[in-house]
Amino acid sequence: RRRLGYDETITWLDGLNCYEIEVPSGTVPGDHVKYYSSSFIRGADHLFGRHCRCLLATPIRPTIPVSDEAPIKPTVVIKDSWTIYSLKMERVAATSVAQTEAKLCANNNDGASGSADITTDMSRLQVQKDLQSCVWPSVDVLQDVYHISGLRNEYALLHTINSSLSRDKDLDGIYPKAENGGWVYQPTYREPVLDCTLEVTGILSADDQKMTPFCLHGRHTLAPIGQPLRTVKSTPELITVLYDAMRCHSAIFEKCQILHRDISENNILAVRNSDGSVHGLLIDFDCAEEISAQKLSTRPERTGTFPFMSIANLENLPIERTVLDDWESLLYLICVMAFHEVGSNDSIVYKARHPMRAWTEGESNDIGQAKRGHLDTMDTFLDDVLEHFKHQNGYEDLYILAMNLHKNLFANERLKDHPNNACHGARKKRVWIGNNKHDIPECLRIDPFAERVKYALEIARDLLNVLASATKIANNAN
Repeated sequence: RRRLGYDETITWLDGLNCYEIEVPSGTVPGDHVKYYSSSFIRGADHLFGRHCRCLLATPIRPTIPVSDEAPIKPTVVIKDSWTIYSLKMERVAATSVAQTEAKLCANNNDGASGSADITTDMSRLQVQKDLQSCVWPSVDVLQDVYHISGLRNEYALLHTINSSLSRDKDLDGIYPKAENGGWVYQPTYREPVLDCTLEVTGILSADDQKMTPFCLHGRHTLAPIGQPLRTVKSTPELITVLYDAMRCHSAIFEKCQILHRDISENNILAVRNSDGSVHGLLIDFDCAEEISAQKLSTRPERTGTFPFMSIANLENLPIERTVLDDWESLLYLICVMAFHEVGSNDSIVYKARHPMRAWTEGESNDIGQAKRGHLDTMDTFLDDVLEHFKHQNGYEDLYILAMNLHKNLFANERLKDHPNNACHGARKKRVWIGNNKHDIPECLRIDPFAERVKYALEIARDLLNVLASATKIANNAN
């Protein structure tokens, strides 16, 4: 049944009208904690992909059947997904496994238990297979807790974040807390087996397996429970939620050296407090990466969500990804939210000159070029983007916030003396350097995104101050 896709770690309880879900404990492989849920807030509707599902759940087992009159009172969100291992697949010899295990023992002695646990899981599954015919990703023992040849594990990342930020009470509630989680193990008559696509395709030949994306099944709990960004009731609430999310983003970057890399509408939630006030919550660290690991990459990876991706990501520029890419994504998010009535789910009307049309249609390079044109100067930003903001209560606050973020991103005062004004704007600039031997004028093409990388930290602090000031003004005016 396991090879047919049946998940024996989720059981429907007929007598209680709810699911019983086994969530890895995060300690011993195969050990789990049981949660109970009757509602999916996100389902896996497609045959291919990460099959990410989210459920509202509680660790308290119901004593009577769940119904509208006796609902489950959820305390966590369970995130269940398959992490796609997208790098090169290759055969692993038994000697490689032995070498890996030896390195793991050495790492354990040095205290690198997190890396060891995950890599041991993979090594155990390697041993279970016929190594002469099994296709398997290469396993490298790295110094961090969640990388295995580029494999990301959100739960391990969240564990790092939780440990680093737990003492800062000012940040409490604006980052997700992961209580339990890890790789899912399916029970067998011998011992639990790590759940992955190889368990389904293991009967295939090595050549056939090369055509199948390798995925690992992970599951973890998250708290607090938030609501979609469009549930905010006013412009001050929207700005407050965005400020909290970017406070979280900045703290995680500075204290954990982790870059989120996917600031978008679905990844910032609004959490309603008992007194009716609201605060923001930054979620979804599937695309996040440690800065040290990113710098080791030969070419930055393209990550993000349309239409919020930065120009560097869209054009896959060979420059380091920085916090400025995420702040650029936030600017797009503010613009998209301002095109609507705050709190509305109305879809965009695709008028000929509406920027959202150019931000969502065509090839990624075309979208990047369109954004360069819209954001190049304050005049182009005013004419091509801000004039489409919906006039509503608090409209001026969003308008001014977008202007100030744009100014600090693309025309920061601290960079005004940079040679050739190369750090300003969004379009590439020509710098004339003289004539060649044939007396033909020559020039350099300078990309302001590449020039601004070295000033990313200073600019990011300016941007956070802009958002903090906007939050204070919006709430005082309210």
